Amino acid sequence: EDAAVGIDIVAHHFSKAEDGAPLDDAVFLPGTAVFFRYQGLLSPDPAGTEVALVGDVTLKNGSRVIDRRPKNVELRKRLLDADRDRPHKFGGRASFKLATDLRPGEYVVEVHLREAKSGTEATRGYRFKVARPAAAR
Repeated sequence: EDAAVGIDIVAHHFSKAEDGAPLDDAVFLPGTAVFFRYQGLLSPDPAGTEVALVGDVTLKNGSRVIDRRPKNVELRKRLLDADRDRPHKFGGRASFKLATDLRPGEYVVEVHLREAKSGTEATRGYRFKVARPAAAR
């Protein structure tokens, strides 16, 4: 039953500081840092004996990769009988320093998750905007 196996991100947010409050409107200026946090659930293969989840986080503009955080999250554990029928929580965080000459527009933080034991993969993209700095008066 492949339907029982799955990976999903159930919560995410952008902020302007590492432990900053979630932003309602994710808009950043060139030269500032983007902080991103996420939480997910992994439903393991009921016949499996362990899980090996790895997640990479990439900053993109369209198809162009700007920056990458490989192995941003790792979850490795042996499964007891009671662990096989319930989802396992995982979470990650990443930050990216935006270049000072970054053009205004829409950008994406992409999270790619792979569970090696079952071969299950999931990719999710979360958009934010880079705004033009206000003109000096």
